[in-house]
Amino acid sequence: NHMIADAMERAGEPTVEQVKGPLGPAIGPAWWKRLDGMSAKDGAALLDRVLAEFIADPQHYIAMNPENGWGDYQTLLKVLEEMQFASEKYPSAVWRLHG
Repeated sequence: NHMIADAMERAGEPTVEQVKGPLGPAIGPAWWKRLDGMSAKDGAALLDRVLAEFIADPQHYIAMNPENGWGDYQTLLKVLEEMQFASEKYPSAVWRLHG
């Protein structure tokens, strides 16, 4: 999602690679790849920085809401908070991508 990639870059993270293939422009940057193989503890720290950006400037991200409503700010905020909570709850876990 473009919002999450933007928040990551604003938080000082490296630029996130665009998803390849015909759906790439619709899907946006592959921000989730950054978590793959990361410990839950490190993932929580990354998600903390992303959430801080989301919360600090909600209007910036609300303005990026897609017209079709998929991946809107409020939904993404909840998902990121759940991911961050899971990372803190299971600090010895490792983030893995599937699919």
